[in-house]
Amino acid sequence: MSESIIPISIKTTQTDSATFNVRISRGSIAGDSDTFVARVDTEGFTTVYVDVLNAFGDLIESDSIQFEVKALPLPLMSIAGKHEGIIYRNDLMNTSIIELMIPEVIPEDYYKLEEYTLSMENQV
Repeated sequence: MSESIIPISIKTTQTDSATFNVRISRGSIAGDSDTFVARVDTEGFTTVYVDVLNAFGDLIESDSIQFEVKALPLPLMSIAGKHEGIIYRNDLMNTSIIELMIPEVIPEDYYKLEEYTLSMENQV
């Protein structure tokens, strides 16, 4: 599993001078004010702990939340009905559908397309 980067927003009903002390049981967490980023590189249950401190550094309240980090299965892309081997130029030019098949789909899972490469091998 590669590193998961998870944005976390934290809010409190305490005064504007309150600050947060935030820890995570697995991985690391960094940020300031009310916006943090958790970095987790292993699957499993992870707990985020939050302490709210007043301007003098005294504890006002604390809370925690547990969530599960899991690796999403790799999707399978199909162009012109093919997902491996050679896809001919004519097939690419005449296709109107690129399918993305995701095994074990869970509605809460999501993917972010960061990069896609289609290369052509020159034949002699």
